[in-house]
Amino acid sequence: MGAALPLLETFARQAARARTRSLGAEAREAAVRAHTEELRSSLLSAVSHDLRTPLAVITGAATTLRDDAERLSPAARASSSARSSTMRSASSASSAISSS
Repeated sequence: MGAALPLLETFARQAARARTRSLGAEAREAAVRAHTEELRSSLLSAVSHDLRTPLAVITGAATTLRDDAERLSPAARASSSARSSTMRSASSASSAISSS
C-alpha cells in the first residue's frame, strides 16, 4: 500500500488541476454569454429607439389625416386610406418593438 499512496496523491492532484481548468473555462464561457446578452440588449435598444421616432411621426400624420378626412378632396382621401394602412403597419411594428 505504501507505493500506491504517492500514486493516489498524484492522481488526486491531477484531478484537482483538471477541475480547476474546467471551472476557469466555464467562467470564461459565462462571461462571454453575459457580454453577448449585453450587446444584444444594447443593439435592440438602439434599433428600437431609431424605429420609434419615425413611427411616431407616421402615426401622428396618419391620425391627423384620419381626423380631418371630411375636409379632404376625394384624391386626398384615397391617399389617406393608403396612409391608414401604413399606420396599421407602423402600429404593429411599434408593438413588436415594445414587446422585445
